[in-house]
Amino acid sequence: FNHFMIVVEALLLVSLGFYAPTIRDVPKVALTVVIIGFFIFLLNIFLRKTGLHPKANYCFTMEPEGVGILELLYSWIPYPFLYLLPTTLILAAYSAVVMGIYSLIVPLINR
Repeated sequence: FNHFMIVVEALLLVSLGFYAPTIRDVPKVALTVVIIGFFIFLLNIFLRKTGLHPKANYCFTMEPEGVGILELLYSWIPYPFLYLLPTTLILAAYSAVVMGIYSLIVPLINR
């Protein structure tokens, strides 16, 4: 449900005219995701070290827990959090595709 709502909210922001994505936004979005992920990683460490939640693994920053692509990345980079950094490239490519589609569709809608 949460992921669905993220997509719906993003579509609403764009379709209602509150935000118009550009390709220049991709690095900022990627950096923001990395920074937020790092703080989540620190939260996981805090929860594990204090014993509040010994198996804390929010956003899979500690280990992949059975997620195929993350397991592959963890086999290449066997360090918590760092193994997620290549996913930033996936995010950038996906964002570029979505913005490309957006830039093709919006002019047709606004005619």
